[in-house]
Amino acid sequence: MLLLNTFPIIWISWNDLANPEIAPPPLDQGMANLYQEIRETVKQEAEIINAVFPNPMGVMQVFLQRIFAQLVRYYTSVYIA
Repeated sequence: MLLLNTFPIIWISWNDLANPEIAPPPLDQGMANLYQEIRETVKQEAEIINAVFPNPMGVMQVFLQRIFAQLVRYYTSVYIA
């Protein structure tokens, strides 16, 4: 099951983001782990959805929307709090 933990947020200025001479921010291992967990969850759920539903693409679309809505809701609450 997909679980969200608290990950540190790395702030980059717009000027730094647009500057190709600036080194990229360091890899956030927490975010890398989150992405890996999402990939594994989506792969498992895709197999189940393909086996069960006659229209798997429509179901996958809703599933992915809910995952990203959950992430947006979490990070929005972190910023507001």
